[in-house]
Amino acid sequence: MTRAVRIPEAEVWWIDETGTWHAADATYADRFPDCTFQNLTQFQGPWFKELGMIKVAKLGGMIDIQWDVRHASPEAVRSMFNYLLTFEAPGSRGFHVGLKYFFGAWNSEMFPTPGEALDRIAELSACEGLEADESITIANVSLDNIGDNDIEIHYAYMVWQESKGCIGNVGSDDLDRLKRRSFSMRPDVHGEKFVIVDAGEDSLSAALLGADWPEVALGMTPQNCFSDEDYECEMCQDYPTVIKSGVPRLDHVRAFIHLTGDDPIWLNYERLLLPWTTAAGGPLLMCCSEASQHLEVEFLDAVVAQDTISVP
Repeated sequence: MTRAVRIPEAEVWWIDETGTWHAADATYADRFPDCTFQNLTQFQGPWFKELGMIKVAKLGGMIDIQWDVRHASPEAVRSMFNYLLTFEAPGSRGFHVGLKYFFGAWNSEMFPTPGEALDRIAELSACEGLEADESITIANVSLDNIGDNDIEIHYAYMVWQESKGCIGNVGSDDLDRLKRRSFSMRPDVHGEKFVIVDAGEDSLSAALLGADWPEVALGMTPQNCFSDEDYECEMCQDYPTVIKSGVPRLDHVRAFIHLTGDDPIWLNYERLLLPWTTAAGGPLLMCCSEASQHLEVEFLDAVVAQDTISVP
């Protein structure tokens, strides 16, 4: 039988190591003056590690939960679990659940039902004694399956096909849509080094690195665009092959990335590399990426395994 969870009236709570719920109010602010809980972001992870707290917020039809998998107490996790179970009861209205958890790095996932979120919490709890592998997993996915990917990824590939890989054949509306959500690079004469010549304001890189990234990135090499050298090196390895072959490449990526000044995060996304020919006949490589949690390689398989995985 599910144990009742006593929850004070509030929209934001924290669960302590005994499994007791507390409203994030003035009392909390007095106890932890350096940790304003209502404004706590994923980039203030030491509080979750040092205090073992779990954050829960409920607003409208959304429940948001945040915790450190390896440092939250079993009592706190059990209390969180029982709370979500109440939304599985017959007659309870549906809620979406967002999970933000630290397992080697911060990861964010969204679930359409509490039941699916509960399954993920149970999986994570079973792995709490494991060390996460700080790796990059790249699953090369067949282009035959591109229709199963993000709509923008599929759209970019269809435009490439219809234009026969010549960017001069792409209409202005289609080109604007492509450029907003991607960045493009010009290779040197040997096709080995690349320079960014265009960066979209709605690209995944801009979302990760800030609104000024599209301007800052121009003229830079992709190896110097982030503050994580391991990530940069790994992600650039396939650029020469794609530009030389003239064949697009579709990847599913789960990557540990540590940006300067922040806690590390898991970056999960679909990546399409498109080799273009410019109107003048020169080569151009476009990188189209879209965040996704629905990838060929499951999250825990990626962060616990150490080998790069190729999917036929």
